[in-house]
Amino acid sequence: MISLVKWTPTLLSRLGKETDIAIARSLSVCLESVRTKRASLGIPNYLVSRWTPAVLSRLGKDTDQAIADDLGVSWEAVAAQRRKIGLPGPARRVAWTVEMLARLGTESDREVADSLGIDRSAVRYKRRRLGIPKFGAKDGTNDPWTAEIIASMRDGASNKSVAKALGVSLDVVRNKRRKFGIPEPSPRIKWTPEMIARLGRERDEELAESFGVSLKAVILQRTKRGIPRFDKGCWTPEMLAALGQDTDKEIAKRFGLRESAISYQRRKRGIPKYAKTDRRPELIAALGQESDKVIADRFSLLVATVAYRRRKRGIPKYAKTTGRPK
Repeated sequence: MISLVKWTPTLLSRLGKETDIAIARSLSVCLESVRTKRASLGIPNYLVSRWTPAVLSRLGKDTDQAIADDLGVSWEAVAAQRRKIGLPGPARRVAWTVEMLARLGTESDREVADSLGIDRSAVRYKRRRLGIPKFGAKDGTNDPWTAEIIASMRDGASNKSVAKALGVSLDVVRNKRRKFGIPEPSPRIKWTPEMIARLGRERDEELAESFGVSLKAVILQRTKRGIPRFDKGCWTPEMLAALGQDTDKEIAKRFGLRESAISYQRRKRGIPKYAKTDRRPELIAALGQESDKVIADRFSLLVATVAYRRRKRGIPKYAKTTGRPK
């Protein structure tokens, strides 16, 4: 895995025009390197740059899926942007008659949508909103509220997890709670040591699903503890060897990462913080007067660390042939 990127004009031109993860994969570098470089140049991410006035004017008027297809993103991303600016979806603009509502759940959403000449997402949204199971449910019944579901609600299952499992809205779940006399689950999450230990070691989305909590709750808990998000394959042997050999800030600059990510990895491995007293005058005086390897061996540092400090000060490399700097 390559840890450093030579940002040529061609590579820089791709920032913000492609997703960070696509660029990272094509260069075989970690996602954090690409994200940090883009942010340092003030370039908005791929999705943000696509929300032009023309695109924003379509939100709520065209279906989320149609807009998503044109932008090359998921319909969830479009729906999230629409809700962010407080716009209802086109599904809510359909004038539902009694006859139209009576067909929900008695035919497939596609058949209902095609016969009524409306978008399928409008049919699905209305059916779920009313708590009507989809046509041809596997259990063969019209009532998704099984004894197991009710028991899980009594045991503290969140409204969101129940709604997702049944494919209904949160309002439907809340109404059922009131009907069965089941109190709302406690909003407080008890973070066990085992849960905390998994933060930053697995994707936030996977942890949220595993813990039965919202993605926002996982991100909030992780950032509150200063734990960087999981980025598989980012930490190379060279990067790990540099921990504690220089300040976290300098190492972060060298590898194009956030300082918090460096600090977390160093503390995680029990490596003490770099002491400024290690910047001994004799070390600085030796830069360029001897080879980087000789200096590194003498002061118990990495060759890369010595070379980095030398270049930072604009000191040319030691010339073996003449014994003098180039």
